[in-house]
Amino acid sequence: TLPILFERIITILIENKISGKHIKHAIIGVGLNVKQIEFPADIAHKTTSISLENFETDVTILEVVRMLQDKLKYYTHIYEHGQVDILLAFYNQRLFRRGIIASFTIDNIKVEGIISEVDKDGLLQVFIHNRIHKFNMKEISYNL
Repeated sequence: TLPILFERIITILIENKISGKHIKHAIIGVGLNVKQIEFPADIAHKTTSISLENFETDVTILEVVRMLQDKLKYYTHIYEHGQVDILLAFYNQRLFRRGIIASFTIDNIKVEGIISEVDKDGLLQVFIHNRIHKFNMKEISYNL
C-alpha cells in the first residue's frame, strides 16, 4: 500500500441499475495510474501515479494487475461468505480524506465538512455545520 495522502492514484467508477430497493446490476471500472508521469494541468494537482510515488520500484503493469486480481479474489471471498459488514468497514477505513476538514461543492455552493463514513445504503455521510448530512455520490464533490 502506498502512503498517498491527497492525490489520487486509482479511481473506481461505479454505475448501479436500481429497481425499487434492489440493485439489478453494477458496472465497476477501475482506473490506475501506473507509469504516467505527466497529467493535464486541470488535474495535475490532485493526481499521481505509482511511478511518481514509488520511483525506486520498477513495477510492471502485469504485476499490478496480478496484485489487483489477488485483492479482488480476497474481497469476493469475504462477500460470498456474507460478511458485507466487514467489507463496509474496510471501505470506510480507507475513505479518501476521511476525518479531515475538506472543502466540498453542494448545489454549486462551497462548504466545509468532514467525511464520516459511507452507510450501508451507499450514502456518503458528511459533518457540515455540526450535523450529519447524507449524499449520493453525484450530489457532492471535493474542491481539491
